[in-house]
Amino acid sequence: MDANEDVCRRFSSTESRRLRIEKRIAKGMTEAQVRASWGNPSQVDQLSDEQSQWFYRRFGESYFLTFLNGCLQGWR
Repeated sequence: MDANEDVCRRFSSTESRRLRIEKRIAKGMTEAQVRASWGNPSQVDQLSDEQSQWFYRRFGESYFLTFLNGCLQGWR
C-alpha cells in the first residue's frame, strides 16, 4: 500500500483499473496511480517538502500535474 493512500482519494478497484486502462488521471490519485496510468514524467520539480510538480508531454500537449503530500491536486 502506498504510504499516501490514507490522505488521497480512495478509488474502487474497478474505477482504478478503468482509469489505468484508459490512460486517464483523476484528482486525488496517488503518485503511483498516476505513474500506472501515464508512465514516468519527463520532469519532476520538488517545490517544497509537501508539494511537487510533474511535467508530461502527451498527444502533442504539455501537462503540469501538481501533487500535495503525494496526492494529485490538479493539472493544467
